[in-house]
Amino acid sequence: MIRYHLDDLGWYQFEWLIQSLLKSEIGLAVESWGQRGDHGRDAFSPGQLHFPERDIPTDGPFVFQVKFVEGANSAGSDPTTSLVGAVRKEARRIAARSRQIFPLPGYYALATNAQLTPALRDEIDLILRKVLPGTHLHKFGGNDVCDLLDRHPALRRSFPQILSLRDLDALLSAALNKE
Repeated sequence: MIRYHLDDLGWYQFEWLIQSLLKSEIGLAVESWGQRGDHGRDAFSPGQLHFPERDIPTDGPFVFQVKFVEGANSAGSDPTTSLVGAVRKEARRIAARSRQIFPLPGYYALATNAQLTPALRDEIDLILRKVLPGTHLHKFGGNDVCDLLDRHPALRRSFPQILSLRDLDALLSAALNKE
């Protein structure tokens, strides 16, 4: 069971959430791109970031891609086919862009609202490895996104549609203590 209602965001707000989490976790060097015409970069940084390790600066470029799967966490859903299809489509776009002299990133991270099983992580890795040889790949599923949201309660509250009853208790306690 996923801790936050990520599916209630829709693709645009989920992309916005991921961009905000990246800036909170990694810093303002992460540029928000996204929407159409982003060349596969929902977030991007050409230079050095503290990613994937918070304490170790790493040279880029870094590409962060967001894939939202409609209803990925609803009861009985299996987002595998939709997510793998979206990753394959993105891989074809990466291959086409690389023929147009786009530099391959040093790091490529995929974030999704879908929960990632080990088998699904491996399948995504196999697809992306073909078009991003030598690139460090990172995959963040719905539970990984929830882990980041746990670390950033103020950011989490700025997306009220994802909140659960436990958040309501905390908000009510804070409001009562304030008075």
